[in-house]
Amino acid sequence: MGNLKKAEEFLTKALTTCLKLFGENHRDVAICDNSLGNLYLNLGYLQKAEEFLMRAMAISLELFGENNGDVANCYNNLGNL
Repeated sequence: MGNLKKAEEFLTKALTTCLKLFGENHRDVAICDNSLGNLYLNLGYLQKAEEFLMRAMAISLELFGENNGDVANCYNNLGNL
């Protein structure tokens, strides 16, 4: 559990940095959201996981459209909820 909490700290820092560098609508922000969503899924925080995974999905759909590997990955991760 300690390693997962440390992972949360690092992933949150990565997201904060990406938001500062790129704004809210960037692939790297979606990747960070996706990673945090998966972490929260592993911790059993399903509502929080869904929030981050849905945000990653929204960004990916807007940037790439429906037929994209990033979008497929988002669907896959949401299916794990």
